[in-house]
Amino acid sequence: QNGYGVSYIISEDIIFFHISSRRSSRETDSQRFGREIRKALDDIRTLFEETTKIA
Repeated sequence: QNGYGVSYIISEDIIFFHISSRRSSRETDSQRFGREIRKALDDIRTLFEETTKIA
C-alpha cells in the first residue's frame, strides 16, 4: 500500500532517476525521497573527492 518504485539509467556523465509512490499514502513523498537520494550521491562524490586528494 505504500512504498516507492525507483528506476535509473546510468549514462556517461549523468544518472537519470524515476521515482514513483502512491499519492494516496501519507507515508511516501517522491520528491523528498529524490532529495535524499541526491544527498546520498553528493556524500559519495565528496568521499571520492577527498580520497583522491589524499592519494
